[in-house]
Amino acid sequence: MGHHPPPRADGKLPTTLTFLEMLAPPARPAAAERPAPNAELRLVRPPDLALNRYLYDAVGRTWLWYERKLKPDEEVLAYLADPKVEMWALYEGDTVAGYAELDSRQWPDVELAYFGLLPVSIGKGYGPWMLDRLADMVWARGPKRYWVYTNLLDHPKALDRYVRSGFTIYKRMDTLYDDPRVLWPDEYPPDAQPRIA
Repeated sequence: MGHHPPPRADGKLPTTLTFLEMLAPPARPAAAERPAPNAELRLVRPPDLALNRYLYDAVGRTWLWYERKLKPDEEVLAYLADPKVEMWALYEGDTVAGYAELDSRQWPDVELAYFGLLPVSIGKGYGPWMLDRLADMVWARGPKRYWVYTNLLDHPKALDRYVRSGFTIYKRMDTLYDDPRVLWPDEYPPDAQPRIA
């Protein structure tokens, strides 16, 4: 069985949000090694709405991401086109493996707004390497704070991976989401279980 609770009659999905931050470049003996010789992060410019929509769903469906699906194309494209927002796609050669979004609209704070890998790319070492590259890029710009949040619906190793990459927990909060398995039962069947690697 997966780690998501079964759908509730009221259509609500309880979870706990965990907020993490870095206030200085991470102290680490060495950055994670490149997981594949042809692995690279590419800045997606100009904004690519179709690629963003695809990666949001391909990365997040297993973990019940849905909120961006409710936003109209014009709103998502305006967000991606903001010069203070960056979408980075992870490629192995010509194959996309994951992505991240950095949001600097509240500078000098920078949020790792989205981060994740396609299910077929989990467990191959991309996560640590990608997080290290992103942290190096962010801290080279001289922010005051770099932060992220995760929740209990995400990959079970997500929180530990963020901590191991240099983030520290500063707040936890219980909340309720609308359950996408109730909103869109055809897309998120209740008996579908997350693939955990």
